[in-house]
Amino acid sequence: MRPHGPPCVGGLLAGAAGLLMVLGCQPVPKAEPSTTQAGLIGKTKQELLACAGAPTHETIADTMATLTYYKRASPLEHFFSATRSGVACPRRGCEATVTLKDDRVMSVQYRAEPEALDGCETCDAIFADCLR
Repeated sequence: MRPHGPPCVGGLLAGAAGLLMVLGCQPVPKAEPSTTQAGLIGKTKQELLACAGAPTHETIADTMATLTYYKRASPLEHFFSATRSGVACPRRGCEATVTLKDDRVMSVQYRAEPEALDGCETCDAIFADCLR
C-alpha cells in the first residue's frame, strides 16, 4: 500500500534535479562577433600587419597561421570600461587571436582578462585602423 501524500513528489524532484544537471552542463553561448571582428574576415596577412602592427606572438603551420595581439588596459580603463551595452566593468586587458588560412583572415576571437569578465573587453581598439 502506498503512503498518503502528493503522488510522485520524489519522482518530480529527481526529474527536476536531473534536468538542472543537464542544463547546467550546456555551453554558454558566445557573444556575436563585433563589426570589427566581422570586418577583418578575408583580409590578407599583409593588410592586417599594415593596420594592426606586429602581433605579440605568431604561430605558422603549413597553410595556417595564428597571430596573437594583446592590449593592456590604460590605468583609467583598468578600473572602469564601458561594455557594448554601456555598463561599466573593471578589466585588465584583452587578447585577440586571429586565425589565417592561405594568408587570409578566417576568424578573430577575443578573450578578456580576467576571463570572468568576458564581454567587458574592447579588443576592437587593436584593429581600429583596419576598418577605416
